[in-house]
Amino acid sequence: MKNQIPLVAGLSFVLYVIFITLHSPLPVLAKTSVAPETLDLKEALHSITRTNPRKEKLAPILNQCKVDPAFRRKMVDGLTKIIEERRIRIIVSNAARALRDLDAKETLPLLRQCWNETEKKTQNLEHGELRIQLLLTLAQFMPDADKIRFLIETDKDPQEAPIVRFRATILLCATGNPQAIQHVRTTYQQAQKQYPRTTIMSISNQPKSAPNRYKTVKNPPDISWNPDWDLMSSYLERGLFLDPDNRDTDGDGIVDGNDRNPLCAPTKEALSEDQQIAQFILYLHTRYYSLSRSPFSFNLWAVRRIDTYDSKKNPSLLANTECTGINGLLLHVSPEQARQVRALHGSGISILNIHRDADSQPDIREFRLTTTLGPGAYRSYKISLKRFNDMWLPIEWKLWVIT
Repeated sequence: MKNQIPLVAGLSFVLYVIFITLHSPLPVLAKTSVAPETLDLKEALHSITRTNPRKEKLAPILNQCKVDPAFRRKMVDGLTKIIEERRIRIIVSNAARALRDLDAKETLPLLRQCWNETEKKTQNLEHGELRIQLLLTLAQFMPDADKIRFLIETDKDPQEAPIVRFRATILLCATGNPQAIQHVRTTYQQAQKQYPRTTIMSISNQPKSAPNRYKTVKNPPDISWNPDWDLMSSYLERGLFLDPDNRDTDGDGIVDGNDRNPLCAPTKEALSEDQQIAQFILYLHTRYYSLSRSPFSFNLWAVRRIDTYDSKKNPSLLANTECTGINGLLLHVSPEQARQVRALHGSGISILNIHRDADSQPDIREFRLTTTLGPGAYRSYKISLKRFNDMWLPIEWKLWVIT
């Protein structure tokens, strides 16, 4: 009987606790259930400044900053300290990107200072590049008028890295601002004049019957290095799949040494709107990748006649078209020649394709630019364009697939 007394007392206490719990005011329970999740500040800063922050970790951090202003203030202060110290370049670039995610416009003066003191060159891919992330963040935080002026100045700066000027152009297009659109249009038109289809001289001034010039001379000079007299050595022609004995390999009336597209006899038909857009996309892309590892002293791009991305063998929109506004040579090559280009010139030469994707909106056109960087390695960029007056301009240009 004595042993049952503690048991009864214990059961009574448990029943009492259950009764009190069930009859407690509901608002107390509701307040406890909606309390924001507490995140560790140090861990949150580490996660948000990673080069590729995990979405499952990033979303709770951004949500915590929305519901807890004090936590957001600590996050912004921590990111500001990272930028002020500027010890590891890629971490600083990720901090600038994180400030953009937090919409921390109060840091604009610091970011301006960092931009002015950062050297004008790039070291990493776009996502982890400090100069690019500063550009994107400044453009988001600046008032509209300041942003347009800042982006135009950046695009016009010859000392700026090509990838930065390229990204400034895309941001200008995305604004839809008339001044920005006019700047992009004018820059393209100037490039078309500076880099037309022919290079050194006009067709009317090209040398005519030059090999016959020395027939009556006793000791004619050695022209074995250039028997067809097309301003290009036989060694160079073989490296570009040209005919060393034919001064106009593609038969378009322009000698090979003057031809920016020496393997392409252009179609006489008017270019379609998609082809004109593709040429503009190529012009922007060549501003992005302005250097090649070719053993020859010029920029070189190759267009493969068969599109490899969708496995449907759709021809590239660049096939059989001569392109203006491009500083360098553009080769139109077969699949077999593409492999030879890779073997001779190395992986620094881009094998390009541009094709049209299905449109998601009536006023938007989507294209895919694919660059093959080597065997089994390529990048594919998704480009969305919107029409402004009579010109389609890219409002989005992002990396889609990389292998």
